[in-house]
Amino acid sequence: MRNTLGKTERLKSKKIIESLFNDGIAIKTYPIILIFRIQEHPGDSPVQMAATASKRSFPHATDRNRLKRLIRESYRINKHELYEYLESRKLKIVLIVMCGGKEMLEYDEIHEKIKRCLMRLIKEELPKFQP
Repeated sequence: MRNTLGKTERLKSKKIIESLFNDGIAIKTYPIILIFRIQEHPGDSPVQMAATASKRSFPHATDRNRLKRLIRESYRINKHELYEYLESRKLKIVLIVMCGGKEMLEYDEIHEKIKRCLMRLIKEELPKFQP
């Protein structure tokens, strides 16, 4: 598997994003919040993902953009285990990764928190859903 985050893997649909915030299941590892939902989506990849950072918590656009870039990079590196799990069970999910804190984080901390969230998703939450 390639460690890329291509066009088909990015979540852009406003309708799906709204349904995620309304009906999604949240996994929290402060300050990272991962919201996911089992849902069919267009595209070949088993996951579509988006990264967000709150304007209220990070008023400067450069800070928000940096956080989103770090989140996407960390997800890109850690996604292979999630993909293997989903492909073996023929599931498709959509997810949003948010930064919920108010302080600027370093890459190492973001990387560790996202890795922990993805492991919880694979080991605790996804086994509840059988295809």
